Formats: sequence, C-alpha cells, structure tokens
Amino acid sequence: MVLVRLTLSVEALLVKYCVPLQEYCASEYLRMNGVYWGLTAMDLMGALGEMCRDEVIGFVSQCQHESGGFRASVGHDPSLLCTLSAIQVAHCLS
Repeated sequence: MVLVRLTLSVEALLVKYCVPLQEYCASEYLRMNGVYWGLTAMDLMGALGEMCRDEVIGFVSQCQHESGGFRASVGHDPSLLCTLSAIQVAHCLS
C-alpha cells in the first residue's frame, strides 16, 4: 500500500480548484462573446493562426439553436448579441 502525503491543506485545494471552476461557471453567459473578443485580440496581435480553428468552429456550431440564433453557451437561450458574436467569429475565421 502506498501512502500519499498531501502537502496542501483542504482550504488551499478549494482555492486552487473550486474557485476557478466557480468563476468558469459564473462567466458561462459570456462565453460566445469571449470567443469573439479572444479571436479579435489574437488577430490584432497577428497571431490568429495560433487559434485552433476547428475547436472554435465546433463550439460555435454547438451553440446554434434550432431557431437559427446562437446562444452564449450550450443550454442557454439564443440572443441577438450572441448571434452577432457568432457571425463575427465566422467572419474572423473565414
């Protein structure tokens, strides 16, 4: 039997892993806009080619609602702002 000694306290583990997860979940409504902002920043730096194009397209495709509009993230309602961001993402990657 191998015993592993934890060097971090429970509080430190919570801060290290749970707080970022909570922040990730709390910012879910901004996800599509964030993808657009990130692509735009990479483009301004001349590094758009560094982005994984297929993953970005896959995420945007998953966010399309049956009505034709786009959502901030899977499970959210479509909105005009998210649809605009999805169109801008498609334009950046074309």
